[in-house]
Amino acid sequence: FFERVRKINPELKVFYSPDLFIYHRERQLTGFLLQRMCFGMDFLNWRTVAAVLTGGLIAGIFLGAFNLYQQKRIEEIAQKLYTADKLISEGKIKEVESLDIPPPSVGYVYLKLGDYFVSQKDLNKSLGYFQRAEKIFKNNGSVLYYFSAEKVAYILYLKGEYEKSLETLKALGENIPNYCEVKLLEAQNYAALSRYAQMEKILKRLEEVCDDAEVKLTAQYLMAKYK
Repeated sequence: FFERVRKINPELKVFYSPDLFIYHRERQLTGFLLQRMCFGMDFLNWRTVAAVLTGGLIAGIFLGAFNLYQQKRIEEIAQKLYTADKLISEGKIKEVESLDIPPPSVGYVYLKLGDYFVSQKDLNKSLGYFQRAEKIFKNNGSVLYYFSAEKVAYILYLKGEYEKSLETLKALGENIPNYCEVKLLEAQNYAALSRYAQMEKILKRLEEVCDDAEVKLTAQYLMAKYK
């Protein structure tokens, strides 16, 4: 160690005696050596500086290219979603399926297709598309999962599959963004199954906690109808 120090600075006095070589001096010499080895002119030469600047430039170019790619990808998906919406309104379903929209964005298309087939009174196809949307949004962790599941449950309700509808709704839990709508559909299922006590319990709760006027009005209508 000391020989290496002496080569760097021959005039530097080094104490060989263990009694005189104190911790402070050790730190001083070590710091001097490290400074020379790590931060001296051998390190900060033009080649090193050029390499650092070039590396930063390359990283900047790469990041810029990546952001540009992402922006272009978003614009392409947005254009495909717009096209899908237009084709669905025209009933051109095969063309919609050929658009090759990636998940989770394609989940939105499935919701629109589900709504389209509801309007065509084809509940089976509608259910299939809603279930596909439900699966995509659940895997993606999107809040749209709850609304997709509500649509699945609604189609099951329309098909007379009340128990399956209830099973779908109960799986969503309580702390959900569409709580009032989900609970109202639960009450409708219980009414269809002639389980009026459970229906009434839910409807009373909805009148207490829900602000939506339409939900409250529907709850009051069901209470009056099955009283």
